[in-house]
Amino acid sequence: MFPSESEVRVPSPSPSGLTQPTRAHTDAKADFGAAVGSAPLAQVAFGAALAISILEQIDHGVLLLGEHGRLLFVNRVAMRECAVHGALRLENGRLQALRQIDAEPLARALASATRGLRTLLHFGGEEDCLPLVVMPLTTLTTAEADLSDGVRSTGITLALLAKRSGTEPLNIELFAQAYALTTAERAVLKGLSRGLDPISLASTHGVKVSTVRTQIMHIREKTRTGSIRALLDVVNNLPPVVCSTELRA
Repeated sequence: MFPSESEVRVPSPSPSGLTQPTRAHTDAKADFGAAVGSAPLAQVAFGAALAISILEQIDHGVLLLGEHGRLLFVNRVAMRECAVHGALRLENGRLQALRQIDAEPLARALASATRGLRTLLHFGGEEDCLPLVVMPLTTLTTAEADLSDGVRSTGITLALLAKRSGTEPLNIELFAQAYALTTAERAVLKGLSRGLDPISLASTHGVKVSTVRTQIMHIREKTRTGSIRALLDVVNNLPPVVCSTELRA
């Protein structure tokens, strides 16, 4: 049974310190609903709730923008990245660049998306770069254009932030469980994924370097990977899943 419109849950208030445009989440159902035209209200509500739930599970910053760059939806990861990095901000119901030098490229990218073009942008300096891809949701607008009743395209744009380093997403935990890694081996794997070497890991965990190397050898044996690089390639290509504790924040 589909939930009624009043039962659809939008993301709860963001963690302290994060900027969250209240109208963007409040109107998420209606904005998603506009994309499916004259579909029954129960289906629209269910589709909106399902889409929001999926986007919140992804460990990438995801923003959906409407006409003139109006913010329709932003997941928690995007809110966190905008607050922490500082190059982008969510203000007055829109995605905005903090620096004037970035404002014009962002505006051009949003305009290009309405013409079906994709754009890759970089915000910040070389040491703290925040990549952003701006693209039109062509399948959504094409499907809407095919509907009867003369429904026009809403021009919904997807803004996707690159995955940031230094996180410990749920996928590493799932990977560790799948290969029965011990608690110590999991800690070593997480450290390796953050770029730490065996010496740094030994210092962090208060053990000998030989102990860390033995744990790395056991991890490679269990995961059937020939080197640390091959191991990290496998980990880095796992599906990006947000930690459940972050979803409850």
